[in-house]
Amino acid sequence: MQPGEAVDVVPFKGFPSVPAGAEPPLARDVGLHLPSGMHWYFRKNPLVMRKGASEFTLTVSGAGQALAWVPAGAWTTGDIDLNRWSASSLALHGCPDRAAEFLGGILASDLHTCLHMMMRQPGQPDRTVRQHLDGSACGAA
Repeated sequence: MQPGEAVDVVPFKGFPSVPAGAEPPLARDVGLHLPSGMHWYFRKNPLVMRKGASEFTLTVSGAGQALAWVPAGAWTTGDIDLNRWSASSLALHGCPDRAAEFLGGILASDLHTCLHMMMRQPGQPDRTVRQHLDGSACGAA
């Protein structure tokens, strides 16, 4: 994170749309290690939490979807084993004396999977977003 860079109160509100024709890549194509036999797509989305921010919880529900965010220091080693780091729910904790950055994103087994993402942070309204990895809205439930 660059000095002076603006950080939103809520670290994640859903994905912006990607440009037409720019699909999220397969996780293995960007150097991520997946459990044997898995061929998931990956939508990269770094998250930054403000200095002193309260815990932020993100959950996905549904088959064929997972979260994979790690501390920036772990990501930059270049050997991200998602056997260890993928989960359906995660809680990120800010640092008391500086902003905290987490690198990673969301995994889906199919580009057309409707991700059901629930976000919770004290002092903010709970939020639920239904999107595809490309940022487009899902059809009616």
